[in-house]
Amino acid sequence: TESELIGNRRSLQAGLPGLACRECCQHRRLGMCRQFPARRNTLPGKMGDMADHLRRCSLTPQAIKDKLERLKHDMTEDSMSDRDDSKEFFDRVWSRMGHAKALSG
Repeated sequence: TESELIGNRRSLQAGLPGLACRECCQHRRLGMCRQFPARRNTLPGKMGDMADHLRRCSLTPQAIKDKLERLKHDMTEDSMSDRDDSKEFFDRVWSRMGHAKALSG
């Protein structure tokens, strides 16, 4: 919303799709519980920030935190060796957020 265009968000347009902590939003705790990637190349970092928020959030159910830890451990073991799969995943997320498909290159 217009009222949220402060700080680093000043340059963003109102209505930009983003990522949010469902628990914080339900409790009207708005702020760092929401991430708004303005460019495709910032999406992985914003998703990492959201995962960090969910792990620390006092409102996130413990089962979700436990699953995030397992996924983080599994990803570390896999070492994200296949960059093409990773790029394809983030391209799909970006597209599902309503943005045009990112250009390869």
